[in-house]
Amino acid sequence: MSDSDSKTPMQNTCLF
Repeated sequence: MSDSDSKTPMQNTCLF
């Protein structure tokens, strides 16, 4: 799922 983080760092926060 690292790919998603690279694409949208903001989404990473949502995942958390």
